[in-house]
Amino acid sequence: MDSTRLLKPRWNRKRCQLAKWMPGLGTVLIILLLLIICCLQNERSYFSTLVQALTISYVFRGEETMVIPWILKSHEEWVKRRGITKGSGLSEKVLDEAVSAFISEIITRHGTLAPRLCNKDPFALFYVDYLADLFPESKYILMLRDARATVHSIITREVPISGFNRTNYEQCFQAWNGNMRKLVSQCRGATGRCLMVHYESLVQSPRKQMAEILAFLEEPWSENVLQHEKFVGGEVMLNPNEFSTNQVVQGVNLKAMTAWKGFFNDELLGKIPRLAPMMASLGYDPFDLDPDYTKWARTTNQP
Repeated sequence: MDSTRLLKPRWNRKRCQLAKWMPGLGTVLIILLLLIICCLQNERSYFSTLVQALTISYVFRGEETMVIPWILKSHEEWVKRRGITKGSGLSEKVLDEAVSAFISEIITRHGTLAPRLCNKDPFALFYVDYLADLFPESKYILMLRDARATVHSIITREVPISGFNRTNYEQCFQAWNGNMRKLVSQCRGATGRCLMVHYESLVQSPRKQMAEILAFLEEPWSENVLQHEKFVGGEVMLNPNEFSTNQVVQGVNLKAMTAWKGFFNDELLGKIPRLAPMMASLGYDPFDLDPDYTKWARTTNQP
């Protein structure tokens, strides 16, 4: 696609190619995502690293906008409270066109144009079903991560996330579980357009996982994606206000996988299977207090 071409939403004759990511709750929420995710997990740092790697390939991401999740949340409220616009002539179509135009303008104009444009605003992945309808050619990535590592990262790095009380560890695991349930449901609903990536697989087998991610995005391979830190400050620009920025400037950090061990007391660890049942459905064993993450190095992601 010509780099001068702007995003075109559903209602325009020319459809866009918007690659969309949330940390997830994989990062925190991921995050991350995640948009693939995780975005609510703090793979926030590595999810950001993943997207920065894509940035130095053929995709331009730009910094987190912070405002896209807000407009999506506002639209959700408008839909719930239809009485607000009743009689005003604001049809659902008009609102959809306004939201898609807003998102298109923000993504295309807050950074340099590229053959593919993408966005990493963690909480946006809560609205994949709506975004996928607005942008029919968009793709999404959700980052998944062990809840114990995610919660540990949120607490120790003091990452402020709506819905997470960092002084109440049990509540953090419950919040992670609720967010991940919704994120995974959204991702699975976008059949063939949302790829879930395990953080543990990505950091241990970056070449293999990045090859799969680029294939999913239908982008050619580039060695640059394996050395993102060399491009920070040049081709890769970071938002100094993002909590992941101080992590992205570094290379792959394997120590982050196990940093949670020894942090939580035995009583809390024993409650995690009940507090965060999504762990098991994502392939993690909440009963194993010394997990062997090397198994993820051999794991293949499924879109």
